[in-house]
This record gives sequence, C-alpha cells and structure tokens, in this order.
Amino acid sequence: MSDDYASTIIGSLKSIKLAAFRVADKLDAKADDLAETIRNSISGSSWFPSPRNTPPPPTLSPARLPPSTVYTRLGRWAWENRLAVGIVTCTTLGLSSYVFTQRHVARVRSRKRRAKRAANGARKEVIVLAGSPHDPVTKSLAQDLGRRGFIVFVVVNSMDDEQLVLSLGCRDIRPLNIDLLDTVGAEASVSRFEAYLNFPVTAFQGAHPHHLHLAGMVLVPDSYYPTGPIEMISADVWSDVLNLRLISPFITTKLFIRLLRAHQSRLLVLTPSITHSLSPSFHAPETVAVAALDSFTTSLRRELRPLHVDVSQIKLGTFDLSVVLGKQHLQAANGARADLISWPSSVRGAYGRLYAAQEGKRPVKGSPLRELHHAVFDALVGEDRQGKMVRVGGGSLVYDLIARFAPDSVVEWMLNGGKGEEVPVARFGGSDGSGSEGSVDWEKIDRVG
Repeated sequence: MSDDYASTIIGSLKSIKLAAFRVADKLDAKADDLAETIRNSISGSSWFPSPRNTPPPPTLSPARLPPSTVYTRLGRWAWENRLAVGIVTCTTLGLSSYVFTQRHVARVRSRKRRAKRAANGARKEVIVLAGSPHDPVTKSLAQDLGRRGFIVFVVVNSMDDEQLVLSLGCRDIRPLNIDLLDTVGAEASVSRFEAYLNFPVTAFQGAHPHHLHLAGMVLVPDSYYPTGPIEMISADVWSDVLNLRLISPFITTKLFIRLLRAHQSRLLVLTPSITHSLSPSFHAPETVAVAALDSFTTSLRRELRPLHVDVSQIKLGTFDLSVVLGKQHLQAANGARADLISWPSSVRGAYGRLYAAQEGKRPVKGSPLRELHHAVFDALVGEDRQGKMVRVGGGSLVYDLIARFAPDSVVEWMLNGGKGEEVPVARFGGSDGSGSEGSVDWEKIDRVG
C-alpha cells in the first residue's frame, strides 16, 4: 500500500517538472519574439539615429624579415654552440700569447748586448763591481761585463784579492784597492779614481783622446752567511755579519755617491731573496742582513731619484754553478758536522737532526748565469731610467709568493722537506760528541743529510 503511494507521488512530481520546463520554453520563445519585433521597429524608424559603422581595424601584413645572411647563420650557430666556441677561443688566445711571448723572449735574448764605445772604437764605459773576488757570481759578472766591452774595476782591500783579480787574465778587469777601515785612505782612493775618469785617455798611438764614463756600480752580496741556532750565534759572529754584510756595502756606496751624481750613473744592488722570503730556521743572520739591505736600497732610491741617479735592486734566486756546487756541498756537509760537534750536548740534542737535515741538502740546480748577466746589463744601460726591482734566478718569485700568501704551516712543511715537524736527536755520547751512542746518532744524521 505504501509503495503505491510513493510511486504515485514520484509520478506526479515528474509531471509537474515537465510542465514547468514547457512553460519556461514558451516564455523564452515569446521573449525572443518580442525582442526581435522591438529591434525591427526601432531600426526601421526615421527618428532614431543610425549607429556609427566603425571601419574594421586594418589587417596587418606580416613583417618582412631580412634575408638570412652568412653572418646571421654563423651568429646563430655560435650562440647554439657557445660552450665549444668559448673553449676554442680561450685555447687560441692562450696559444697565441704563448707564441708571442716566446718570440719576444727569443728576440730579446738574440739581440747583442754591447757597451758603447768611443768614436775611435776604444772602450769608454766603466763599471765598478763591489763584491768579494772569491765569490763565483762576482767573478762571472766581471768576466761577462769585460767581454761586453766595459772596463771593470773590482773593489778589493788586500793584496790577495788584488792578485786574484789580476789572475783573471783580462787587462780590462782591474782591481780598485779601497781600504774601508782607513776612512782617509778610502776617500783618497776614490779621489784618484775620479781623476782617472776625468783625465783624457788615448787608446793607441795617434788616436784622438776621449774621456771615460762611469756607467754604473754593482753591489754584489756575499753568498756565505753563518748558520746555526740563535742561542749559539755569538756576539762576535753578529759583529762580523754587521760589519762585512751591512757596514761594508753601506760605506762603499757612500764613497761613490758623489761620482754617481757627477756622471748620472746607475747603482745596482744584488740581494739574495729565497732565504729572506722564507725565513727558515738557523738562518737568522742572512735574514736580518738582507732585510736591512732591502730597506737601505729603498731609502737610497728615494734619495737619489731626484738627482737623476737610478737605484735598482735585483733579487737573486738560485743559479747553476755546477763547477763549484759539488765542492760547496761537501764543505757544507762537513761544516754542519763540525758545527754540531762544537755545540754542547743539550744544544745538539735539541737542534741536531733538523740542522743536519737542512744544511746537508744538496743544492738544487738553478737558472743559468746568463740570465743574471742579461739582467745586469739591461739594468745598467737600458732605456728605462726609473729605478725598479727585478727578480732573476730560480725560485726568486715563486718562493716570495709562497711566503706572502701561504699559511705558515705550509711554509714549515716545505722547509722540512714535506715530512712535517722533525723529531730532534735526544742522545749524544758525552759533551765532546764521542761515544758509541753518539756515533750511532751521527750515522742517523748523515743518512738524513
């Protein structure tokens, strides 16, 4: 019974829904007819203004693209392959720069470096070389400058040094005896040398006399400095370092400044750079002396530049002295062992192994001396008259950069040969270095060296 009522109610609702949809459709149709009638009546009447017929917007014709050229296609291809193009470009620029640099260096090396001569072909340029004649660098520079046409005077202060200079076998390499300990005598020697420069010189019979010209002066440092722990460097050693490595070049420069000003000559100061840059252990005298020479050169350059005297500094690296290095290595090893024997046992135990390892190393083969010869000649007679600093020799620039920018631990690691911190030898047999334990430890030190 209830199901019949429900079906009856649902059927009635569907009938009502269909009837509502029919009424709505008829209302929509009547509304459309009424709207169409009103629109026709208004459009046909004369009193209603006609709508403005706006012209349609003009159709834009497609822009004419320029014809594709070779450059356009190349640019498009380069942009699509920009990574490969960048690599090829960088490689090409690098190779071009390398080739240009090598050609420039070859052209500079191949050009002849000769001193100016007088009108009659005689030598007229004079160089004063202030350095120990026993030093191989001083002898090499004297011989090279003599071959290039200079008259070279090597400053000496003893008869042995004078005979050594005369034994070089070149009449244009001459000794200039100046005793720095005798102030009056040294000034008199410089005055005689000045008179020699001002006196007209006749090269040969019938030649027109000419005057000599002081081209410059070269200060060559001593290549040997005492080494050892600071607590073992006596006051006498420090006094010798100050007198021979500092006071001597200072006084020598002072004596010749008046001549340098009169001839508007150039002054070259050669200083070692590697030890000064790294400041290794057991090399305090050399580090202190070279630092003082650097400051002295800088101050002197600023004093003499307004007087048209150029002061240049050449910082030296390592050079190939293969003829001398073998003997020097043996002397260095024997000297290190002799120094260790002379130390007290407590000092040997604290510093022995590290000192023997550093001082017993065989020197590294450096740059050829020809590079130093060229640098000295260019600094003496080059067109650039502004005093400057030049680095020559193996490691002169690299070690300076390492010391400036690398951490101190890295520098110490390099100085210790890449082995980290050295463990010092703690046992030696007796204060005189004798005994069985001492000999065993000496064998260990010899193997380290």
